[in-house]
Amino acid sequence: MKSQTRGVTNGKKLIVEVWGDFTEYSTEVFYTRQEAEEYFKKIRASLNSTRFIKGSTTITDNEDENNCVILTDALKDLGE
Repeated sequence: MKSQTRGVTNGKKLIVEVWGDFTEYSTEVFYTRQEAEEYFKKIRASLNSTRFIKGSTTITDNEDENNCVILTDALKDLGE
């Protein structure tokens, strides 16, 4: 069994994926859920709520679905 502390995974396993035309932001990989969620929330807060559909782990552009941001837990979502 892998040892874990609360909110910390072994290695960089949390990813904020940035797809499409986001000039200020890029895909980042994080060690802790807190850091990943803070970055995701920073992106979400900066975007126009009439143009973007903002969920708890996804952000999608109403005008171009190829523009999206996804908070991914690699251990859970990618089946590692």
